[in-house]
Amino acid sequence: MKLFINIFITILITLLIINCSGENEKKLFFRVTRIVDGDTFWVVDEALNRQKIRLIGIDTPELKHGNEPEEFYAQAAKEFLIDLIADREIRLEFDQEHTDKYGRTLAYAYVDDTVFVNKTLVQKGYAHKLPIPPNTKYATLFTQQERLAKSLKLGIWQQP
Repeated sequence: MKLFINIFITILITLLIINCSGENEKKLFFRVTRIVDGDTFWVVDEALNRQKIRLIGIDTPELKHGNEPEEFYAQAAKEFLIDLIADREIRLEFDQEHTDKYGRTLAYAYVDDTVFVNKTLVQKGYAHKLPIPPNTKYATLFTQQERLAKSLKLGIWQQP
């Protein structure tokens, strides 16, 4: 009987440690409703609350704004993001700051909880790294992916 109680207590403590380890953080899922450009889009949550999301740690070329010309590869970056996340459910992950000076929600995004959108944009040459402290959780990863995309002359790195 004593052995049974010891095993039961060990299992109970193990389960408590697993539940308190941070692995069970609440995951936030959203439906993408509109793509603005290569690094900005709109989502709705389960309660149909709308949020404008700006992918952090990266920057894609700018589309035409007023008298400013469209930057090289801007439309391609937007189209790639449309293909990747439009009308899909995504998971958002946050860093230190949750909003920028424009009121946009700052986030890292995942499709199917496995495809890291921010990383993929840099890796395929649609974006370059843009570390802005304190939101630098993946700065090293984005630097590595940018170096690879540059060496392969992918996307924005096709231009000299």
